[in-house]
Amino acid sequence: MIFVRHPATDKSHERLQLLQNNISRNRLNNVEILSYDEVISSGQKFDVILVDAPCTGTGVLARRPDLRWRRIPDDIELMAEIQHALLEFSAERLNEQGRIIYSTCSIEPEENDGIIHSFLTEHTEFEIKSTSQYLASELVDREGFLRVLGPEIKGDGVFAARLEKKIA
Repeated sequence: MIFVRHPATDKSHERLQLLQNNISRNRLNNVEILSYDEVISSGQKFDVILVDAPCTGTGVLARRPDLRWRRIPDDIELMAEIQHALLEFSAERLNEQGRIIYSTCSIEPEENDGIIHSFLTEHTEFEIKSTSQYLASELVDREGFLRVLGPEIKGDGVFAARLEKKIA
C-alpha cells in the first residue's frame, strides 16, 4: 500500500486552524498543513493543486444575502485578476502530468469559464478534462465543467474545472 501525503495551505490563519480541527476530527493522517509562506517560497511542485479561488460569492447569495450590499460590479474584474494569478502560480508549481482543480462559489462567467479559457489560451500545455466521470451528469455542462446555479440542487451555486497537463 502506498501512503500519499496531501499538503494543504491557506493564506488565512483562521482557515488553517479550521482545517487542522477538521483533520483531527476526521482522523486524517495523510494531510499535511503547510504555511502559506512556506508554499510560496519553497518552489515545491505538486501532482494536484486545488484552487478554491476567492470570488464574488454570487453562487451563495441565497445563504449570504449581505453580499448583495457588499459587492459592486468592479469586484468581478478584481476577483478575475486574483483568480488568474492563482492559476498562473499553480501552473508553475505543477509536476509533469499534474492537474489543477479550479473552483469558485460564483456563477459569473468572468470568474469561471472565462478565466479557464483565458488561461488555456496562454497555456496550451493544459487541456480541460471532463468532470462527468466523477459527478452526476446533470451537474456537468457540455464543456465538462461542474456548473450548478444553486436552486437545481437546493444549495449553493458552484463552478469547477479540471485542467490537466497534456501528455507529451
